[in-house]
Amino acid sequence: MADPTTQDPAQDAEGESEGRYRHTREAFHELPLEKQARFLVEATASTMARGIEAAARSVADEMEEAFRAAESAADDPAADTAAADTPSSEASPADAPDANAGPATDPADAPNAPTDPPTA
Repeated sequence: MADPTTQDPAQDAEGESEGRYRHTREAFHELPLEKQARFLVEATASTMARGIEAAARSVADEMEEAFRAAESAADDPAADTAAADTPSSEASPADAPDANAGPATDPADAPNAPTDPPTA
């Protein structure tokens, strides 16, 4: 048998928790049925409330992080300018030159094109 003074603190905590669990379970079984039902309803509501609170805290933390990132991007105009000045590695089809394009067909697009039609 291990000496209680040399036991691992984690084992002590686990043993203490197990002891409290057994004591609570025994006390629960000694309660009348109505009080057991009330206890279960209260414990369920409490557990659900803690879970909802933890989930809400997690969502709030994520939203706060997203807002901070958006705010820091808005406060740093150099980041916006750098992004606008940096050429894209992939040009969009609207920006890419058309390989099949021929000479301009609109006379106004041709260099030195007359603006008035010739008179006969």
